[in-house]
Amino acid sequence: TQLPPMSHDSHMPLLHLFQQFQELQESAQLLVELQNATRSNTAPDLHSILTTWRERLPNHWDPLLVWSELATWRNHMFAHINSSLQSMTEIPPALAISGYEEMIWTVVKFASITRQHRMHYVCLGALSKLPQVGSLGAQELADAFLKLREQLKCYRQMNA
Repeated sequence: TQLPPMSHDSHMPLLHLFQQFQELQESAQLLVELQNATRSNTAPDLHSILTTWRERLPNHWDPLLVWSELATWRNHMFAHINSSLQSMTEIPPALAISGYEEMIWTVVKFASITRQHRMHYVCLGALSKLPQVGSLGAQELADAFLKLREQLKCYRQMNA
């Protein structure tokens, strides 16, 4: 079976439910991968799931509740990734901060969507929860730029 070319409001709850189910299934895979890597003290292969999560997002016109639930769940998983990777000793430095990088990307994307929905104070509130950048390495500088760019877009839209 296939959905019609234009989805209708009647399909939206089922599509959102499927999104949540898929997130839960991939989170379980992620947890198993982290557990196996912790036991063997090897680097976990998280790249495919994290890439999929960046590519599979709700539509920008979906309600903010859908976006908020997704961002909250993923940030919970990223925090778990961060705590698991900190306990491992034999992992590359780039992998050690992958949960942190994905958390920042997700928050900035959520802030962008809230700005598009003209929820400026929610946008600025989400961005303000991001940690301040300490030592400016290459990735931290890129993250700081994404945050600053989104803040500027929000302030510009508020003043327009």
